[in-house]
Amino acid sequence: GRHISAISAYIQWDSLPLNWLLFRSERQDVPTPKSSGVLLFNVSFEIPEMTAFVLANSDQKAKRLSIFSQPCLLMTELVAEDYAIGSGYAFLGGLPELEGRENNAFAGFGRIRFLSYCEDDRVVSIVTSQLGPGVIGFSRSRELDGRHNETTLGLLD
Repeated sequence: GRHISAISAYIQWDSLPLNWLLFRSERQDVPTPKSSGVLLFNVSFEIPEMTAFVLANSDQKAKRLSIFSQPCLLMTELVAEDYAIGSGYAFLGGLPELEGRENNAFAGFGRIRFLSYCEDDRVVSIVTSQLGPGVIGFSRSRELDGRHNETTLGLLD
């Protein structure tokens, strides 16, 4: 509906980007790319104090939004004219090995999907993950300048 498409103009009812981000389609449903890329990506957020307090006292699904601040291995699945979609794995608790030492906080992998495109000459990336049956977590990040992004986190039930 209209509330979903407000996240991005590319997310329309029953579109490839929407079905991809909501885990409604599989890799076989996406045209084969002419070339693909793989990227190891790490991001950190500055979470406002009140938001951190609310998340710490929320249910498990909201706490699992931390998947979007974990190191990720991203693979491009499709580069269309106006956007790219892909998938990957988040390393829960950090990379399994850090500087030659085992990372005891490593807790496995979480599956993620992404949609990236340009809006007003700035990169926008939407990343989603299934957090539970029928629950999708999302992160929408928009580039503000070369060092800063504006990020919105949320849950779709």
